[in-house]
Amino acid sequence: MNQPSKDFTLKDIKKLLISCFVFIFLINITIAQESNISKASLPETVFGEWQGETGNGEYNGILIHPGFIETGYRAFKYQNIYLGENGIYLFNAKDNQSNTFSYQLEVLTKDSIQLKIGDNPFRVFVKHQNPLDGKHITISEVPNELKRSWFTTDGENNLEFSVGNQEITFRNKAYTIEEIVSFTSKEPREYRFVVKNDQEYWMFYFKNWDEHYLQVGFNGKAGDMYKAKKEYPNFRIKNFSEYASSANGKRHLSNKKGASAVPEKVSKWIDDELAKVNSTPLEDFESPEFFKRANAKLIGFLKGYDPSLGFKTGIIYLRNNITREDYPIVLQIHPNGKFEATLPLTTPLYTHFVIENKWIPFYIEPEQTLSVTLDLLDLLAINRISILQNKLKNIEYDGPLAKENEELLGFSFRTRDYEAYKNKIRTVSPKEFKNEQLIVLEENLHQLDKYKNNSIIIENENALDAKVHVNVNSISPKVYTILKNKILLQNAVTMFDFVMDREYEARKDTINTFLQESVPIEFYDFLKTMPLNDKNLLVSTEFGTFINRFEYCDPFMKTSVLMPTSSFDDRWKMKDLVLVNELGLENNLTYEISKIRSVAFEFGRRDKETAKAFWDRLKKDITNPFLQEEGNRILEKVHPTVQQTSYKLPDTKATNVFREIVDPFKGKIVFVDFWATTCAPCVGEIKRMKEIRKQYKGNKDFVFVFITEERSSPINHYTKFVQEQELEHIYRLPLDDYNYLRELFKFNGIPRYVVLNKDGNVLNDDFPMHNFEFELNGILEESK
Repeated sequence: MNQPSKDFTLKDIKKLLISCFVFIFLINITIAQESNISKASLPETVFGEWQGETGNGEYNGILIHPGFIETGYRAFKYQNIYLGENGIYLFNAKDNQSNTFSYQLEVLTKDSIQLKIGDNPFRVFVKHQNPLDGKHITISEVPNELKRSWFTTDGENNLEFSVGNQEITFRNKAYTIEEIVSFTSKEPREYRFVVKNDQEYWMFYFKNWDEHYLQVGFNGKAGDMYKAKKEYPNFRIKNFSEYASSANGKRHLSNKKGASAVPEKVSKWIDDELAKVNSTPLEDFESPEFFKRANAKLIGFLKGYDPSLGFKTGIIYLRNNITREDYPIVLQIHPNGKFEATLPLTTPLYTHFVIENKWIPFYIEPEQTLSVTLDLLDLLAINRISILQNKLKNIEYDGPLAKENEELLGFSFRTRDYEAYKNKIRTVSPKEFKNEQLIVLEENLHQLDKYKNNSIIIENENALDAKVHVNVNSISPKVYTILKNKILLQNAVTMFDFVMDREYEARKDTINTFLQESVPIEFYDFLKTMPLNDKNLLVSTEFGTFINRFEYCDPFMKTSVLMPTSSFDDRWKMKDLVLVNELGLENNLTYEISKIRSVAFEFGRRDKETAKAFWDRLKKDITNPFLQEEGNRILEKVHPTVQQTSYKLPDTKATNVFREIVDPFKGKIVFVDFWATTCAPCVGEIKRMKEIRKQYKGNKDFVFVFITEERSSPINHYTKFVQEQELEHIYRLPLDDYNYLRELFKFNGIPRYVVLNKDGNVLNDDFPMHNFEFELNGILEESK
């Protein structure tokens, strides 16, 4: 590719740009003259509500107003309108932030048009007088609950909107109300306001409102949340009146000093639980106790919690990254706000617990108990980015590991800028990306060293001179190791993702020269700087993503392409050579873990004796004793000494939730599908199985049951999809109940398929639905 001359100055560039603008201007004049384009106004017939060509009554289209055209909750004011000799109207339109779109509009009939926006193809729109039961109303018909001041919920409590009888004040500027449309027959109704100040238009969609909270869609956003009073929490409370009248709600919403203190009974419970800990934390990660199969306990208190908030659980997405086994744990929240969970661990772990989709970090070790106290409403008001950047407020840790948790929370570093990253995939070479990422890595490690060496100053009370101070390092070696590994792992994942994502883009774009450039083996040199033989890498949850990318990286995957029909043993021998000769690495713990992660699948493909012989061969390459133990455990799990065709579920709350769903189907084999409308593989498999379900509809021997949860399957998409797919026996559960089912069947991700026999016992808790017809006959034979 030709490179620009180094002598090409900024002055030259400016001259070139000016020439280009003059050229384009002259071309536009010439085109206008030659094409008989004349200035015009849009005909009145195009003003009104338009939506996609289906004409199904949904407001999925646009508003064409005499003063502007709507695009994505924004009013774009017409700039210059021309009419071409072909009858197509050409115009630009600009919003209040000076974003400009070009449009082409052709009137097809009095009730249909086709519209082209920018470089997009023409799209047909049909007129609809009242989409979503819309109707024009006056301000007197707008509920009084909306006619008030509304404040931001971003923590600043700024006055954003004031709705009056004739105008809306938006960010301290008054706008006259020109038009109000009320949408939907369901309560609460939605209201679209068109307002104007001089020549400036705004469109506001007021929705999901009550007397306390309001969602407003405008300026390209589907809807930010606002509150009626500054003192209200920055989080929408579902049953505000009920919460405000509860004891916890009254205490937390008051401004009295100490209103949010931990109640005495809860404080005593926390102290009693911490007193039960009789082991000391690890001194360092070189301890022989690093690998230890034992429970830990997470406890704590949510200031401001009340059951009327609408949730009673959180969840911890635990995973054994050595063996790929999931074991999510429900965090039970009691009515008084205390919470607890018992965690089965094999190593120390720095992870998160999740409440209402907010991720709270914590570090824990086997046989330890950690207490976490936080202000729930403050937590729920912030977004996940803030949490990832360690901007949590009012969080307190207690217990033997409190100091480590406080130190971990005190440091944040530069993470991936996904918008910039997506652009770099297509615009920079692997070498350039590697060099840029190296700068980010060094910057983060430098920041960590500064954090490590940042001293705190304390007074030496025994000194004769009270001004004498002592310097003390602020973080422990364990914390430094965790944070350094976190930086290294995230950097490595970004490097692996760059290769994977550019390969995907290259398949779509065969012209881009950057995408066609091959990735040299030196790109993977970052692996040489990582402590791949250190077990402490396992502490960070990022290790799970890293080991996945590592085992499937291109250098290793090419062995499967070169040896597609070779034995598993031969492929690992080839990978051993790649590890040493291409990647320049020695055998290490991480590489051994990648071997252990493959054994469950390989054991399942073999009978018991063949699987054992295979494991005996592979085990010779595993030097870590704990990894050998894990391999032995997985072999016993896949091929147990005492064979059983099914198992009974434990007597737990989770089982009770499940039994209420499946007990009516006793006497039949039940295929249970855990799915969601927002899960593409789930949706794809359900669609693939549609004809098979039709074929076996009404079968006397088996039945399909579908279980999802409310948040991952929004009701509109859910209802439409189950009708399209003709699904029967469908259950859409509250998140709390679904969390218990995750824990019961040990799955973090979906889809997940479970098969029950006619007695309601579990035949298979990880059924391969893609092999349904192949597996079906065997299941039916066993059930006779």
